[in-house]
Amino acid sequence: MSINITLNRQSIKESLFGGFGKSIWEWYLAGKATLGYRQIFHAAIYSTDIFTDIAITSWISGRCCLDNDARAEFASSPGGNDGQRYSQYLNASRSTDDHLIEKSTPGASTTIIASEAVDLEEEQYYHLRFEVVGSSLSAYRDDMSTPRITATDTDLASGRVGSVAGGHPASGGQYGAFPGIIEAVSSSGPQAIVIAELPVENAQIVLPRNVVADERLNMLNIPVRVKRAAKIYRKLKEKGFTDEEIEMMRIPVKKGIDTLSVTWGAFDFKPSRSSMAIIAIYSGNPYNSKAVESIAEYVKSRGGRVYKIKDWKQAIEVYSELKKDHSYFEAGKDNFVYHATGIEVFKLAQVADFYYGNLVEHKRHYNEIKRANDNYIRALITRYKSALQKYNTDVAKKHVAKLDEIERKGW
Repeated sequence: MSINITLNRQSIKESLFGGFGKSIWEWYLAGKATLGYRQIFHAAIYSTDIFTDIAITSWISGRCCLDNDARAEFASSPGGNDGQRYSQYLNASRSTDDHLIEKSTPGASTTIIASEAVDLEEEQYYHLRFEVVGSSLSAYRDDMSTPRITATDTDLASGRVGSVAGGHPASGGQYGAFPGIIEAVSSSGPQAIVIAELPVENAQIVLPRNVVADERLNMLNIPVRVKRAAKIYRKLKEKGFTDEEIEMMRIPVKKGIDTLSVTWGAFDFKPSRSSMAIIAIYSGNPYNSKAVESIAEYVKSRGGRVYKIKDWKQAIEVYSELKKDHSYFEAGKDNFVYHATGIEVFKLAQVADFYYGNLVEHKRHYNEIKRANDNYIRALITRYKSALQKYNTDVAKKHVAKLDEIERKGW
């Protein structure tokens, strides 16, 4: 059962958005789950203000999920239980995909829409940043200059930003987070190695896996800490312990390493509309230099397509081809170009398209955006215009004109 109860309210003294608003934050008891003999509570702090483009910076440990189900979130409602949400979180017990972006929709299963091929440490804290800019989601880890993973999604246009920390009250403080605001959204993203069309099964994007969890680990060039954590997990399982019991022990474990895991992000994933999903693969596997090639062969064997994008012009051509079979795409070609190439001017172009489409053109998410403060929206549009005007290109000029039209017509 899930409940939302306001526990406390505190005004943040520092002014956000350059001096025209202050954010109020509320604590919520977001949910309760019973695991064995223990009740696990999830407490959340969410902004009372509604945002469209925003970021949250946090420090989260790799431990998940029993006593430290910590995540940064962008949610349509406080607590994220009865609405849509995007989440950035870590889970070091996973197999070489420990940094993730997750999407949750009411009445549907929770879906991973991006993951980084990395093995993290449970007891280490990592500096994270989660940005929602237009339809682009970016997750940073330690290096704040370039996102490790990006995804494109058009289901949630506005929401509350916050953080969730879970655990038994006696488990002690494990997590800290503070809100942030995007100061400069024109940073570039990662360049995709390939764009791939993958099958969807049970509303999940399915990538091939090759999890190694036995003595074969000793033959691989992997960190000693990963081998040790995997050995501990294997020995506990051999003795008959369940995953739930192992989590309660609070021992750093690893279920194995995946030699086919790659860093990837989904493009406008809508499992109810298509049996295939489009993803960008941004980097390969830390233990297997042939992982991307193996994924490409798997995709072709399942009837999917694979593209290597050379430049932004080719990205537009690929988008046009994919759009014929994925007519449900709400994200446009500028979204796709940024998703595939990471070129910064297209990040600004896609956010201009986001506001133009929703405030002037199709108005699909008009009511959602209207939930946000008008002065906040105006300040963002001014900021995006200023950033675009630094580029003397047709793409930039076209999107400056779109933002001018929004300001002229109002909303």
